[in-house]
Amino acid sequence: GWQWHRWVAIVVAVVSYLLLVQALVLRKWSRRGGGRPRVNIDPSVCNNEALIAWGKRKGIVADNVAVADFLWEDSEGDAEFWVDGVKERRGLIALKNIRKGDILVSVPWEGTNSPIVSAQHIRNNTAHPVSVFAQDEESRLTQVEIMALFLLHEYHNPSGEWAPYVCLLPRAMMSTMFWKEADLRALNNPSLYNRTVNLLRTLEWRYRGFILPALKRHPDVFDLRDVSLENWLWAMGNVNARNWGVTPPGGAKINIMSPVADLFNHRQFDRGGPW
Repeated sequence: GWQWHRWVAIVVAVVSYLLLVQALVLRKWSRRGGGRPRVNIDPSVCNNEALIAWGKRKGIVADNVAVADFLWEDSEGDAEFWVDGVKERRGLIALKNIRKGDILVSVPWEGTNSPIVSAQHIRNNTAHPVSVFAQDEESRLTQVEIMALFLLHEYHNPSGEWAPYVCLLPRAMMSTMFWKEADLRALNNPSLYNRTVNLLRTLEWRYRGFILPALKRHPDVFDLRDVSLENWLWAMGNVNARNWGVTPPGGAKINIMSPVADLFNHRQFDRGGPW
């Protein structure tokens, strides 16, 4: 008969095999359908303090403000919840009395370390993998589309230098483009419904006709599994909510995203988005 140590060896081999299979399955599901791992959104490493520390390393000066999370009171009605069901908002608070003309946030424009996100900055940052992509696709893709693809690239780059910023971007947004059709119809607003449907059709048309072909021309830059239609809409939603137009000296108007500065609300009682 077999000696006892042979049975032990068999048991150890079987257990090791099962543990390996379990690890592979968990790894697959943790990536939600494959592709590269996503940034770590654990609050212990993805938080307001980490964002400000990252901003300082990028040259952002914001000594008189801090990033904070708020539970907003409704100043305009008796609604118990916001339309998106999220009452907590992230924004900037002043650390001292503010006078007219004070500079609260200063974001550097020049240099490869600049935190500004724009098609121009992405193209000029030749050390970044998306730079060549942005240069090659400049005539085919819009500025906002290049910015959205940059966000997606960095969202799937856990060890990347942009992780402290992109990890805080909300996965859920108030825009009607993310609503369920039944909820959208329940508003009984045909104009808003049609605008939303047309926007989604346009975004999907651009995605299938322009974004996917561009990605396939640069297989070394993007994993197609990272740029699903769902992820593409998420990235476009974040860019559209946070970019504004500026005209650099001697240049044409461009779209930019400015980390930390994008935490200002433009109206006194604006509920803002989850960001």
